[in-house]
Amino acid sequence: MPISRFRLLCVLIFYIGISQVHAAPTDLVGSSGWSALLKGIKFDGLSDTQANKAGTEIIGDATHPSMYVNYDDQGTTTVSDDILSFRIRIGDETKTTHSSYIFVGVEANGDGIMDAFFSAGGGEINLWDAGTDSNTSPSTTDLSNSACITYPQNASNYNFAPVMAANDPDWDGTNDLGPDSKTDVFVSFSILATDLDAFLAGPAQGITFTPKSNLA
Repeated sequence: MPISRFRLLCVLIFYIGISQVHAAPTDLVGSSGWSALLKGIKFDGLSDTQANKAGTEIIGDATHPSMYVNYDDQGTTTVSDDILSFRIRIGDETKTTHSSYIFVGVEANGDGIMDAFFSAGGGEINLWDAGTDSNTSPSTTDLSNSACITYPQNASNYNFAPVMAANDPDWDGTNDLGPDSKTDVFVSFSILATDLDAFLAGPAQGITFTPKSNLA
């Protein structure tokens, strides 16, 4: 799925920080095992819509995280079966499936430059090379023209669902944080840690990734 810089800037871009994430079984459907990644008023997406397109408003506040992360080590000591998952809260979706794309930027070696991206959208989950730009901010970021790894979306690696008691780790009865009177949705997706490990260890990056590695 080729992607241009223009298209990238029209979708959702996140920069995340993961450090010593607690290992817990993957639960893309329910509420267990998730750790809040972006939580607090500085991550509040209630009034900062920029794309003006359904499915692009990341939403959260001081008590409702806009992003969660899960690292599942499958109860083993090797990375080969580990699963890395993300969950994002969207506040303006009008369809029964996610109508846009989500990109999660990974900075894996502490130099402040994005090394890879995960994406979910269009029926696929992808791992991308971070391209050749400076990759230090959304306005200076691009990616390679084609994904390095592609997973077709299925029930084992992707879930789209309205926010409800059964799937919200911070449920307090609120499922609509924004002013649009629409129920918020969770978009949850997974990638295999061994694929990220192999990509980062390749000649272009030369970065060693382990379950205790920091991702910024």
